[in-house]
Amino acid sequence: QSDNESDWSTLLQLNDMKTGTRIDTLKNITGNARYIRMYGTSRTTQWGYSIFEFEVYANTNTALRFINSEKLKIQPNTISRNEKLQITCSSDVLPLTFSIFNSSGQVIQKGELVENNNSLSLNGNFEQGIYFVKFMSDLCSDTRHILIKN
Repeated sequence: QSDNESDWSTLLQLNDMKTGTRIDTLKNITGNARYIRMYGTSRTTQWGYSIFEFEVYANTNTALRFINSEKLKIQPNTISRNEKLQITCSSDVLPLTFSIFNSSGQVIQKGELVENNNSLSLNGNFEQGIYFVKFMSDLCSDTRHILIKN
């Protein structure tokens, strides 16, 4: 778990897990962090890790709400590297932090939105492909996708 995507602490460690198709349901795990990750340290097959789905549920009293599509808009969804991404936010979701991840889960760009209308220049680390933009505030969270073309 982490509050800043840089400093990580172990919430739970499982060893000698079975291989093959299975569902692992882990309950009554307590933690208090903004980010969570699965960190594999030893492959059990030559193909590495194959995770179809990874879900984390918070206590319903503290769960973040999703941002309504009318309160957060990204345009265009398909963009060239030299274009600017236009992000429009309603005042009640601001300020928002954002992280842009590539399809491998690496953070490519981070920042904060404090204005209703934002024009975001993409840094030089973007290749052609799909990216996920995660927006977070103290009260809400949402993830959108963009496609970078040449």
